[in-house]
Amino acid sequence: MKPPLLLSLCSIFIFGSLYAANGDGDANGVTSPTPELIPFKISEVYVPEGFDDNDNLQVVVEGFFPNGCYKVAPASITTKNGTFKIQANAYRYYGFCIQMIVPFQQVVDLGIHAAQIYNIHAVGQGELKKLNVKASSNPGPDDYTYAPIKQIYVSRNPDNPSKRRVLLSGEFTLSCLRITRVEVSVHHNVIIVLPIAEVDRANQCNEGIFPFEVSQELPDVEDGRYLVHVRTLNGNSFNRVITLGNAFLF
Repeated sequence: MKPPLLLSLCSIFIFGSLYAANGDGDANGVTSPTPELIPFKISEVYVPEGFDDNDNLQVVVEGFFPNGCYKVAPASITTKNGTFKIQANAYRYYGFCIQMIVPFQQVVDLGIHAAQIYNIHAVGQGELKKLNVKASSNPGPDDYTYAPIKQIYVSRNPDNPSKRRVLLSGEFTLSCLRITRVEVSVHHNVIIVLPIAEVDRANQCNEGIFPFEVSQELPDVEDGRYLVHVRTLNGNSFNRVITLGNAFLF
């Protein structure tokens, strides 16, 4: 059992970290149950390569909430003269919130658009990014059959600690599907991972749930903040923002 003094110190720390943000509540101290929708600045936008004119275009935006009173809301998107303007939004709640910086990442769907080079204007980020959409080489949804990825993890390679690797896992619903190779490329601050699968015609195809796991060594990149963008079977993508190297400073 903890001593009473230690319990008191823990209580002070917990409740000292949880207090209402400035302006919360009305003049009578009554908090509102309805969150307020407010625009929020984007600190970085990650633009993957490899989209065709029959793909749902996606970018990932990142920002930082000042405390736990904010939650991600749907982004606002406008298009004019080949430029996508993306405004991040947040729900601001009123009440007791933890007072710490909270990172947020959000996948923004831009839809299907004609082949050309588009500008991405993420409000708050300051720099226009380019999104190159190419003409599709076939009428199908993808150039390859991608594995249905559910989890990704980046770590040091235990066999070669100077290198990093990405570990992918998921579940096939046919016993005859296999991952034949994993292609990795780096474009600016985006690491693109293509887990390519094929049917093993030597084996019978049975329906069911068949877990798989595969790893692939990553090319050498400078330390920094990256988006790991993994294409998946359902025509979507699996995205995770990671920090490589030293701790990321706000």
